[in-house]
Amino acid sequence: IGAYLAPGVFVALPGVVLARHFGDRAVAIGSAWLLALGGTVAALAVQEGWGSLPIALGRAIGGIGAVGMSVMQSKMAADRFTPKQLPLAMAVVLVTVPSGIGLAHGILPALVWAGGIAAAFWLGAVAAIVAAVLFTFAWTEATHAVPRSLAWPSRRELVLVSIAGLIWMVYNAGWFNRLAWMPSLLVARGQPAWGGAAV
Repeated sequence: IGAYLAPGVFVALPGVVLARHFGDRAVAIGSAWLLALGGTVAALAVQEGWGSLPIALGRAIGGIGAVGMSVMQSKMAADRFTPKQLPLAMAVVLVTVPSGIGLAHGILPALVWAGGIAAAFWLGAVAAIVAAVLFTFAWTEATHAVPRSLAWPSRRELVLVSIAGLIWMVYNAGWFNRLAWMPSLLVARGQPAWGGAAV
């Protein structure tokens, strides 16, 4: 999880600058393919026994793509929905993360039991590749997007954004720690694997 999410510290702001320079489509589709590439590298590393470093490299590549996609998803939603529609659109975007994690926790334990850890990595890689292909061919430009310029926020805006970011960071730190350790802890204490996954 650390290898997957740590690159976001260094990628989020440059991703916005790249989108401004090369366009939303290039950065969004490039991020989707980075996510697919990272999943493939990690899956091959597990399958071929290359060790933990190539696995972490694949996770980092995928994490860069995931962060790029997260940044672009917010912008794409803002470009395609009116202010009245935007809260619902953002809710749909945000709920996909816990929904996907919950689905994975329900499926992956049985898959690992049947086919090993490599099978779980391959499922993630294939899902990312399918998503990248669909994203590449389904892209449509936002016809009513409001032109936006890249500008440094005011001091008040910077303070407010920093406070919101710290709150979001603390929330995610607790959430992902629970995701990382709680299922394993329950299994280690005698709970069945599906019980840990259900958490």
